[in-house]
Amino acid sequence: MAKGLEAITHLVTLLIAKNHNLQKANKALSKHRRAKKTRVHQGGALTIEDAYNLLAQKEAEKQVERNRRKNGGSDGEGPATIQRCSNCGEPGHNTRTC
Repeated sequence: MAKGLEAITHLVTLLIAKNHNLQKANKALSKHRRAKKTRVHQGGALTIEDAYNLLAQKEAEKQVERNRRKNGGSDGEGPATIQRCSNCGEPGHNTRTC
């Protein structure tokens, strides 16, 4: 009976060690997947000045987008479209009231 108990204890110890290793690997993989990936598509390595310029450009684009949203989202890009009836094509009413 003692040998059976020793074998079970040994298996439990091995399973605990395997579980610990798998948890560590899973944690590392999750951290790797969550990391933001930034790539330079063409042109090779960047100089520090180029990187600062790219970051400044991205921040300026974000600021323009924030201002556009704050001001109602329209920059006067064109006239608003007029809703028309899908039955006759006339503005001012819809198919139900045509």
